[in-house]
Amino acid sequence: MGNSQSQGGPDASIDPLRKGFHVLKVRDHSPAFHAGLLSYFHFIVAVNGQSLDHDASLFPATIKASIDQPVLLTVYSARSNDYSELSITPQWWTDNQQDGLIGCSIRYCDYQGALAHVWHVVEVLPNSPAQQAGLVVDSDYIVGTPEIVLREQQDLYALIAARGNEGKPLRLFVYSTVQRAVRDVTLCPRKDWGGEGLIGAELGYGALHKIP
Repeated sequence: MGNSQSQGGPDASIDPLRKGFHVLKVRDHSPAFHAGLLSYFHFIVAVNGQSLDHDASLFPATIKASIDQPVLLTVYSARSNDYSELSITPQWWTDNQQDGLIGCSIRYCDYQGALAHVWHVVEVLPNSPAQQAGLVVDSDYIVGTPEIVLREQQDLYALIAARGNEGKPLRLFVYSTVQRAVRDVTLCPRKDWGGEGLIGAELGYGALHKIP
């Protein structure tokens, strides 16, 4: 397991931090899993003490150059609003090299305020695209998509409308408060499913619908 040390703020050498790698999904029993990285709430903001704020290539380059060697990560937690250091050892942990060296999906982005935009699944209608996609009332929160960075409330609705008009599926990242993990969901918006709207779900947004 990786060692974690909570800090009130980042080291002076990497302050101020604004960009980093959002941890979207952690594979079970992977190096990321054993290091203690958490889906959705963690952002990797520095590697071996070097900030990733201006150089996204530094992280993958360091991981590739450090197979079977420990790498020190500075991680920002959006849940506890603090920084910690985790040790991760990149390695070929499965027989399939497509699983990568650390076993997690990440996305480079501005992490300040990145968790401000979430959509709470408040209602799912029977036989709707939302139900067919496996969205769960109350415990599911749409937190993003691999297609674009959702920065405003209307961004998700506009994307759903666009996919409905195109007849194309939409990939979403959905956080479950029950599983405490992010999963991939494929939603197929369409007008002819037999009910109201394109997906047949009510989504809550704003201060009353933050992840608890």
